[in-house]
Amino acid sequence: MDSIFDDGFVEIGKQMAIPEETIIEYKIEVLIEKESNSSVRYKYDELKQALVCDQILDYPFKSHFNFGIIPKTSNTYNGTLDVIIIIENSLIPGSYINCKLIGCCEIKNNHTAKKPYLIMCPTENLDNTFRECNNIVHLDKTILNKINYMLLYRHSLCYSGCVNDLLLEFKDKRHAIKLYETSFKRYCDLT
Repeated sequence: MDSIFDDGFVEIGKQMAIPEETIIEYKIEVLIEKESNSSVRYKYDELKQALVCDQILDYPFKSHFNFGIIPKTSNTYNGTLDVIIIIENSLIPGSYINCKLIGCCEIKNNHTAKKPYLIMCPTENLDNTFRECNNIVHLDKTILNKINYMLLYRHSLCYSGCVNDLLLEFKDKRHAIKLYETSFKRYCDLT
């Protein structure tokens, strides 16, 4: 079920067959923390109930994607569950968007899980562009390569690592649903 990497590029095919039961949509509201084409990163502060400027990134490029979180979730990485939103438009930090869950990815270092991300796109009532996209295998290979490059490069800069030591593993919608449900349950158990 996991994708295969060859020279840092994603190949998706028979390795990620889609069982029929995973075609069901899973819609979730996502809070936008970082808009695409921006170098400013915000983090949601529970006490202030507002976004706070967390970092001004000095990357040589800007992200093609909007980043968000799902409030009332908790992951093993000490925070809420992070989301990459596949959409052509930049979204305003602090706004919410209704998205459908299509997959997830996880950054690994020496085969040890480091950080998970859900991969989502807007629901059809907001944007028809991804109407037929119900699982990560429906995404264009170019989009997956952009996610791969951006996340590996970002983590190698932020955590003083070497990009060669990192691996990004894509997983299908079934894994993403399990990740979301586990994170939601973990949050409920903590509160």
